[in-house]
Amino acid sequence: MKELRVRIDIGPMPTVWCTDPSALSLGLQSGREDIVRGTALEGGMRFDVVVGVKRGRGGEPDFTGPLVHGRPGDRFLYLSWGRVAADNEHDMFRRLKLHLSPVSRKDWSSSGVTWEQVGRGSVTASVSGSGPDGTPHCGTAEVRWK
Repeated sequence: MKELRVRIDIGPMPTVWCTDPSALSLGLQSGREDIVRGTALEGGMRFDVVVGVKRGRGGEPDFTGPLVHGRPGDRFLYLSWGRVAADNEHDMFRRLKLHLSPVSRKDWSSSGVTWEQVGRGSVTASVSGSGPDGTPHCGTAEVRWK
């Protein structure tokens, strides 16, 4: 199995929803409950993580590890938005799906992470943290892995 370094830059951050930005929590979901917090940047957040990669049934990259969600051929990462609760806990209220596997949607498609990128050892993506209405971006993000 190979390892792939993944860097995700999130920004700009939401401008609506939370009157106190310090009360907003953002992390990559690990398993069902835990989150991995990122590093604060001016106007955003950065996540540097490692995922496993093996050959899928059809020869495509298949991603593994505690941060990876979904079925073979449909793997993704979850960015979890939450409120900072007691004891600095993360109280989730929204999630944003970042596909690692290829995806095709009505209005857009993404090739996902390719074997060529896996061979280079790392990928990066920049994703807006703010949805069209200024609230925390949720649903499925259009991700272009580089």
